[in-house]
Amino acid sequence: MFLQFLYELNVICYIEKDATNDAEQERFIRWCFRERTLSNMAPKVRVGVEYEIFYGLSKALNVGRSVKVQRRQSERKIGSIVGVDVEKGFGFIRGGNQQAEYYFKVSDFRANRARSPRLGEKVSFEVQIKYGKLRAVAITPA
Repeated sequence: MFLQFLYELNVICYIEKDATNDAEQERFIRWCFRERTLSNMAPKVRVGVEYEIFYGLSKALNVGRSVKVQRRQSERKIGSIVGVDVEKGFGFIRGGNQQAEYYFKVSDFRANRARSPRLGEKVSFEVQIKYGKLRAVAITPA
């Protein structure tokens, strides 16, 4: 039943071989949309034959291959605060290997909650990309 469902959705096809006893048998690939006619609107899938998954779907699903998931460990960078506006709640840190500028929110500053970040203060932070921009998060005094 499930096999018929997959066949009707053109997820799978079945392969029929020519009935002759030749060494080189001709193969016929049967897709449901190709077999469908006005007199046969729901062609039946054959049982006991070779099946193949639609090539585009098998590539998208990565069928038959193990999927490698690589976890990136967040790397902490060192920098200094080059601009901060406590009233508006944001600032900028310059640091890292390329001395790039990173946007940060004052709420991401993990020092004593009673004090706010100061201009020129050395900090340690992790980098995220949000809305296509570099952003410093998990900021702590260095």
